[in-house]
Amino acid sequence: SDVKFTGEKARMGDYIEGETAFYQGKYSKAITAYERLRSAISMKDDYFYYLSEGQSAVHLAYAYLQVEEIALARSIIDGFTRFLESGKTKRSNDPSYYYNMALINALKNNKKETYQYIQGAIDAGWIKAWQAEFEPVLAQMREEQQFTQMMGGIRARLATMRARSDGDSGFILANSDTF
Repeated sequence: SDVKFTGEKARMGDYIEGETAFYQGKYSKAITAYERLRSAISMKDDYFYYLSEGQSAVHLAYAYLQVEEIALARSIIDGFTRFLESGKTKRSNDPSYYYNMALINALKNNKKETYQYIQGAIDAGWIKAWQAEFEPVLAQMREEQQFTQMMGGIRARLATMRARSDGDSGFILANSDTF
């Protein structure tokens, strides 16, 4: 059991190293760490796509695009798309399905579809505007009016929800005499 724990720890280290390098713009280093992670968990191919709601797969594809390894990027994008299309998140109308499909379409430079999937995520209850505003894959869209309006809409909805919850005086207690 010690060996399994060590393996899990090593995989988590690869994930953290990959994400750190990715956000620092060190794409070759990120690719190396992500690929180590993929090979360590190759016993279950889809598990890599499942990790961190697919962010590792999206980031690996983006990193490959940045170093002009187009075929490798397409392979990751195609595999992740198949995973999403056949998975529970699509069938259950999970916001992460739509958000990930938005990222995939952004990687393919399909702006119209990216916006459609972002809207689908919002309609399914996605409220992580900060995630989209921080995501390098969506960087080229951040300054566009449609993007800022969509993220502003999420923030307004969250503010309304907060205002409603702040206005509540607490729990509604049932009259103990009626029980």
